[in-house]
Amino acid sequence: MFGKEVFDRFVKLYPEAAMVRILLENALPSEVVDQVFEDNCDRQYSKQIMFSSIVSMLCLVVCRVKPSVHAAFVDNKDAFGASRTALYDKLNNTEIDISAALVDKTYERMAPVVRQMKACRPPLIAGYQTRIVDGNNLAASEHRLEVLRKIAAGPLPGVAVVVYDRELGLISRVYLREDAYVQERAIVLDTLGDVQKDELWIADRNFCTSAVMHQIDVSGAAFIIRKHAQNVRFHVLGDERKIGETSTGVVYEQAIGIEDDFDSTLVGRRIRVALHEPTASGDTEIVLFSNLPCSATALDISDAYRKRWDIETTFNHMDRMFSGEIKALGSPRAALLAFSVAAIAFNTMSVVMSALRVEHGTQKVDEEVSIFHIGVNVQSDWSAAAMVGDAEDWEQR
Repeated sequence: MFGKEVFDRFVKLYPEAAMVRILLENALPSEVVDQVFEDNCDRQYSKQIMFSSIVSMLCLVVCRVKPSVHAAFVDNKDAFGASRTALYDKLNNTEIDISAALVDKTYERMAPVVRQMKACRPPLIAGYQTRIVDGNNLAASEHRLEVLRKIAAGPLPGVAVVVYDRELGLISRVYLREDAYVQERAIVLDTLGDVQKDELWIADRNFCTSAVMHQIDVSGAAFIIRKHAQNVRFHVLGDERKIGETSTGVVYEQAIGIEDDFDSTLVGRRIRVALHEPTASGDTEIVLFSNLPCSATALDISDAYRKRWDIETTFNHMDRMFSGEIKALGSPRAALLAFSVAAIAFNTMSVVMSALRVEHGTQKVDEEVSIFHIGVNVQSDWSAAAMVGDAEDWEQR
């Protein structure tokens, strides 16, 4: 146990590393991680290696403190008490429900911290909690495994659909598939059971189906989803009206009825934005579907949809700061666990940024502080944190 004087000196010298280490140890204490494993495992069991040891080791690789899983194992093999083969067996067979549940649990532990700091961003639409959903195909892995060496292209280890809590700035949930070629809209059906009343779900056209929109509406939630060219049947209920103009284009609105496969009709709105400039893919307009009440204007809906790019920014930060897509991990389950750990690491950095905004003001932090460079500082200072104290010491801070 290190003393207060040593701790205070470390915090002064390495503030970013101290904050991240404290958050990680409190978000991922060994007993919580192992309980997540026990609550969600189907076939696996803890015998030689505890799941918490696997997650701690993977954190070092994902946060780029160690260059590879092998290097992390070599430097910490006494803590595992098992062979490298046993380690990889455990890692490669981690069930995807366990990885997803780990993200759920850490979000539950970090969300109150952001709320207590009063660091929540205002909602995009008054009265609704924003959830932005998007898919992420993991990068192709190396041909390290013998079974993959006959595949010409790099094998794709899996796909993740990510739900982002915009007000808190945290990834709240991940939905994982070992089949990298499954359509995202098929995975999003799994999310519908988790939709809560008074949430606002924002998604791109990949998720635009009648089933998705009807189920969100039945759940008492709202949606803003970009129109897909073929996946939705609807009929118009009134003439299109020009509503106004935003910085990106002229906004039009039309009442519609969205049909499903059971002869039910959902009354909603079709928002069309005639763009001033074409998109990178050449689109000259963007069409949105929404069931938001009239208190949310078409201009509000158009502006809210533009914030969907917040999740793309999140993916970009994850890619730049962390090794969440480890090419050497050919096993889909291992790769998806690494991605989940990267999501947790991003949430930790996001909480740090929230704390800085509370202390120094949103404008100053957004203009002068880079979350990427904080990540670089944490990576370089991690070894110093390890010298100051072990996991239990940091968890008690």
